[in-house]
Amino acid sequence: MRTSNTFGIQFIIRLDKLKDGKAPIYVRLTVNKEIVHFALKQWINPQQWDNRRGAGKGKAESIRDLNLLLDQVRLALSNSFQALLVNGKTVSAESVKNAFMGIDEEAPVTLSHLMWYHNEQIEAHPCRQHA
Repeated sequence: MRTSNTFGIQFIIRLDKLKDGKAPIYVRLTVNKEIVHFALKQWINPQQWDNRRGAGKGKAESIRDLNLLLDQVRLALSNSFQALLVNGKTVSAESVKNAFMGIDEEAPVTLSHLMWYHNEQIEAHPCRQHA
């Protein structure tokens, strides 16, 4: 049986969130049919956006810079996806997004957690004698 992960990145604009005639650019990240959206904090005039390509259209320097940024985001997301696969971690749309954003999904170890873990280990130890 073959198992594989599906992975897709699309850049979209949200016309329902227009502000001063510009629309925010979002990433639509799909992994195994799970979809997450997040904002890139970039804005563009909807007339300068190519929906089919998911990129800015035109030759202005600002559009070239935006398209370069989109390419870099696409590469970084792909690298995050590959790193999760290589390291044997859970691969989901949310985990790829978190890896891209630098959010560590593992909870930090606290003193109370260490004490709980220690007590659990002592209780489970086979040599422990109950009085």
